[in-house]
Parts: sequence; structure tokens; C-alpha cells
Amino acid sequence: MLTSGQRPLLVHRPDIDGLRALAILPVVLYHCGLPGLRGGFVGVDIFFVISGFLITSILLRDIEAGRFSIVEFYERRARRILPALFVVLGVTAALALFVFLPVDLRELGKSLASTTLSGSNLFFWRQAGYFDRSAELKPLLHTWSLSVEEQFYIAFPILLWISVRLLGSRLVARVIGICLCASLALSVIAAARWPVAAFYLPLTRAWELLTGAFLATGAVANIRSARLRDAFSLVGIAVIAGSVTLIDRSMAFPGWIAAIPCLGAALLIQVSLSGGGIGNRALQSRVLVGIGLVSYSLYLWHWPLLVLAKYAVNRDLRWLELTAVMLVASGAAVLSWRYVERPFRGARSPFGRGQVFRFAFAGSGAVFALGAAFVVSGGFPSRLPGNVLQYARVASEDFEVKPPCFNPTADDVRNDRLCAIGAGAAAAPSFVVWGDSHASRVSVPLADIAAARDRRGLLASVGWCPPLVDVQWPLAGCEAFNQEVLKLVETKKLDTVVLAGKWADYAEGVSFTHALGDRNENILSDSSSEPRSVSNNPAVFARALRRTVERLTQAGAHVVVIGPIPEIQSAVPETLAKAEWFGGPQDIGPSGLQFQSRQKNVLTSLAALQDIPGARVIYPNAALCSATCAVERRGEVLYVDDNHLSRAGLKLLQPLLESVFVPVFRSARLSAPAL
Repeated sequence: MLTSGQRPLLVHRPDIDGLRALAILPVVLYHCGLPGLRGGFVGVDIFFVISGFLITSILLRDIEAGRFSIVEFYERRARRILPALFVVLGVTAALALFVFLPVDLRELGKSLASTTLSGSNLFFWRQAGYFDRSAELKPLLHTWSLSVEEQFYIAFPILLWISVRLLGSRLVARVIGICLCASLALSVIAAARWPVAAFYLPLTRAWELLTGAFLATGAVANIRSARLRDAFSLVGIAVIAGSVTLIDRSMAFPGWIAAIPCLGAALLIQVSLSGGGIGNRALQSRVLVGIGLVSYSLYLWHWPLLVLAKYAVNRDLRWLELTAVMLVASGAAVLSWRYVERPFRGARSPFGRGQVFRFAFAGSGAVFALGAAFVVSGGFPSRLPGNVLQYARVASEDFEVKPPCFNPTADDVRNDRLCAIGAGAAAAPSFVVWGDSHASRVSVPLADIAAARDRRGLLASVGWCPPLVDVQWPLAGCEAFNQEVLKLVETKKLDTVVLAGKWADYAEGVSFTHALGDRNENILSDSSSEPRSVSNNPAVFARALRRTVERLTQAGAHVVVIGPIPEIQSAVPETLAKAEWFGGPQDIGPSGLQFQSRQKNVLTSLAALQDIPGARVIYPNAALCSATCAVERRGEVLYVDDNHLSRAGLKLLQPLLESVFVPVFRSARLSAPAL
């Protein structure tokens, strides 16, 4: 039966170490791409609950005993977090010098600096977006969770101390509970509207730490029945297992979904506080406890080694290679725990408080300086041979269109804040380039063509937002933005609309790298009676494209649709540079048949527009593909990544784009796509 809870006794709990193992193993195996572990990333949420429980238990003990010291608290945090972190950061930077191209070494420098300032979550949040470097090129991406914790623990100890002093220990659980509910509500709202922010920001993650903190107050009734403890402990393990296998990235996360693994962790902790159950005893096995003890170091080591290995071989790691990397990461974790973590922790540590703080400041300064050097030097390009550097420079080619011209909002459209392209201010806007980042990219040569014809236009470009009306897409704000652009065309009587997008992503719901392991599916839906499913994306896309073009032509505009840009399986400049540097294939462009296979539904939808007067399609593949689709021509790289054309690539499209502002006769027919 249940009885009133009591403040947890601060004793070592082996089953909590075992719970750490349940948190770290799914994360590592998920990063290795093990099939069946779609939700392995929820291990981080379990870590948050454990951290909130353990640290709050210590804080409450010290506060109630009258010996709370914020200096001592941060000393303990420095001992726990920084030694192993500094070692991993240093080794990662050293290895990256030998394998990273300048553009990626420069980005690593930024993340090194942000990590030392406990702000990597904010860095990766602000960096996230359509032009974001692939996660597979970010060795320190996993440090976002450390920054969330550190930001949480900047304010939490003081707030807890104030709450206990003003309200007493009995009411502190209510304060934590109220904060927990507020943070969870914010997380639910943000996960639906601003998913990237919800994932990275401390306010939308605080409830997970507060879940553990609430348990530490003893406010939850103890479970006296052994049978109930056994049942709850098994349920806790089952809930975590279900979360790891059933949750996936397509769900609104963290929000309500993250509450599921957190509930599993909370059940196991509460059963442990109540005397333990059969599940807790299983977690006390020597293997799980051992993994739990080295879990922090394993978390730090495994991801950078995976990224660096994959970067060096320039492809997905094979299972034998993955196994080798994980063995190295496990060995490094054990050594790090034994010779780096343990000497700095515990009452017998030879390092005093002053030494710890001096080490913390010196280490942070050194890592920050190293990161700054990577950034200021541009990634030390002098390391590379000239032929490698020639390719690598294209990866650093700036997109000419940047915020605020890229990623405007519906309010920006409504309030005439879209950026102008083409002729000077004396000319009134007469056209709009509308679409995702491909529209932004193609607007650069279109601006020059328009200026030569004394035409002035507007750019309505939002990354990963299809220029289609009356559809729902996972990107928050996309539907409202598109409605405002359509109104803009109708009210300002714009005579030409150019539509451009990464069409196959919307028509298929999966990226081109889907077959290579990217299993994230995105549903495009409309008001039809069909069930919401990615399998319906092609039909929804075809209807939406036609509906959009018809609405635009009915408004009196000529519509030019820029067809699909051939997609490549890897970032082109980096692949060509690494092929020169390390060896490997350079012929990475898809064949004409592969292009047609990927774009089959898109090309069918485009061809179906031929009966709409005043509309036509330009097919970039006519300039880029023959038997194969080129990624390099006459020594010039045609892409800046795996789907956006470089300046050289855009130059090849110039003759096709010249026709955009040629009047379209109402009886014009669309030509078939060329290969």
C-alpha cells in the first residue's frame, strides 16, 4: 500500500547506476543506427530526471542542515562535469585538425567556444535550419544537453534555497510542482509550434529535471506493498523500452511524448526510494551498474568518435567499423572514468577547491581560445593541399540571400517587409520569387536578369516551406506564410510568379538520403478525406501544386515553376575534396534514371500543369543532366551542398532563367522534361 513519503536518504543506489545504463545504451545504439531503436534519443530525457533527483536530494540535505553553499555546489559541478569534458574537447579538436575541411573546422571552433560558455544548446538552436550543416558533421552536438543542465543549475539552487527559507520544506514540493507544470505546458505548446526551440531551450526542458527534483522532496507517497513495487518497477522498465522503440523524430518532441520515458524513470526512482522491486534488483546487475558508472564519459566520447570516423571515410560506417569505433569509445570511457573523473571527485580527491576553480577557468579559457583560433583562421586552410582546398572553398561559399531576406514571416508579408530584388527603388514590384531555400538560391541570378530588364520584384523564401496553398506541413508558420504570399499576388497585381522548391521532399515526404538511413517522414496533407499518411504525399502534392498555380493564374499572373534540382547523396564540395585528400570515388552524381526515379511524382505533377494557360515549367536538369547529372564541370563545382547549386551551377541555369520574364502566351504548352 501507499504511505506518506519521506525525504530520501542519501545513500548510494546501485539501481540508479543501472538506470543510467538504460539511459546511455539507447542513445549510443540510436546514434549507431541500430534498427528498431527509433526513440533511442529519449535516453537524454531519462538522464535529466536522474540528474534532477540526485542533485536536488543533495541540495535539500545541505539547505536543511544549514550548510548550503553556492560556491561548494559549483565546485561539485565543476569536479563532475569539466575534467572529462575538457579531455574530450581537446582530443576532438586535435583529431579534427587531421580530417576536417576548413568550413567544418571553423564550425567546430564555434561549437567549442559555445560549449565552454555552457551555451552550446543555444548555439545549435540558432544554427538549426535549412542551411544548417548536417548533424553528422557536428562532433559536439551532444553537448547541448550539458548546457541545458548547466543553465538550469544556474538559477535552481538559489530558488530552492529561497523557497525552503521562506516557505519551509513541506511547501517546497508545491513550488517545484507548479514550476514543473508550467514548464511542461510550455514544452507542449512549443513542441507543436517551435519544435527546434522546444528541443534545445532550458525552459522547455526544465520540467524533466524538475520531475526528478519533485521526487527528491519526498512528496510522493512511498509504496509499502512489495507486489506493487515489483509491478511498478517492471512497468517503469517496460515504459522506457516502449519509448525507445516506438517514439520517433516525426512526433512533436519533447512535449507530452517526452513525458512517457520520464514517467518510466520516475517510477523506477520512486520504487527505489520505497525499498526497491524486482525491476530495481535487475538494474543492480554488475554489467548495468558498470555501464552506469561510466555513462557520462561514454556519452561524451561516443558521438565525436562516430562523427570523425564517418567524416574520414566519407560514407556511412559499416557494422564492423561501427563496432570498432564503439570499442574505442568504450575503452576511452573506462579510462576517462578511472583516470580523469574519479581523481577529481570524492572526499579523497587530491585537488582542493582553489585548484579545481583554477583548472576550470584555465581549461575553459584554453578551449575557448582554441575554438576562436579555428574561427578566426577560417579553419586553417593552409593545412590542405591546393587541389583539396580548391574543392573545399566551394563549401564555404556564402548564400547571398540571408536573414532578414531569408525566412520572413507571415507578418513580414502582410506589412510589406519582403526584400526587393532586381531593379532599383524607382520601379514598382511586378514579380515575386516564392518558395523554400531553392527559391532563395535561384533569386540571385533572377535578380540580375530582372535588373537588366528594369524589373523589380520581391523574394518570399522560407526554408523547408513548400510554396503551396491550403496544405499542412510540419514547419510551423508555413501555411500562414503561403496564404499571405497568395494575397500579396492578388492585391498587388503582380504579373509574374516564380515558384521554386525542393519538390521531391514534399511529394515523397522523405529526403533523398532516406535509403541511407534517414527515416524521418513528413506528411503533406490537405482537407481531403484521405487519412494522414506519407503514402498520400504524391497525390496531395499534385493537387496542391495545381491548385496553387490555378489560383495564381486566376489572379492574372504568369507562373513559372522551376523544376527539381538533381539531388546528390552527399555534400558535393566536401565529397570531392575528401576524395582528393583521402582517396575515394568522385563520380557521385545520380544517373538520369536515378533522377527520374526520385522525381517521378514531381515530374508527373509538373507535366499535368500543361493545360493551365499562362503557366510553364523550366527544367534545370536540362542543363545539368545527360546520361548522368553533373556535380562538376570544367573544374568548377556545381553544388554548395547536396542539393543547392553553387554560383557555377547557377550560371549554367542562366540561359534557362532568361526566359522567366518573356511573356507567356495563354495558349502556351509545357515542354516535356529533358534528360
